[in-house]
Amino acid sequence: MSSEIEQEVTSRRNGRTRPLVLIVDTDEAVRLANGSLLALQGFDTVAVTNGKQAVVKARQVWPDAILLDLKLPDLDLDGVDVIREILTTDPPVDVPILILTDVRSTRLHAAALDAGAASYMIKGETTLREVGHAIQRAISPA
Repeated sequence: MSSEIEQEVTSRRNGRTRPLVLIVDTDEAVRLANGSLLALQGFDTVAVTNGKQAVVKARQVWPDAILLDLKLPDLDLDGVDVIREILTTDPPVDVPILILTDVRSTRLHAAALDAGAASYMIKGETTLREVGHAIQRAISPA
């Protein structure tokens, strides 16, 4: 990442009073529930419905973390592609990407982690409190 971009990212992130989480999920009810519960845990959120929007929004707002569902409607950009696109395409966005999905595939789990995801959580097996803790750990490593 160029020093100009790093300065811009640092400036945007330092100007926030609360960490910003980008929520990427096709289900409106899930986006709203995640946003509401993360707000109660001290996060601000912005949400999008597909992978292309996620890539654009990540470069617009430079979130502190991304909460990504792997099941996305894009025909040419699946959840793993979104991870790669955000983390590697110029300019790369240096951000922890946490997967929250109902996809129980060891192949996709491994592919997401190999692409750079910070964690992989299963909807219905992970509480939103646990999701909030995972985000906090990812943005504030010990």
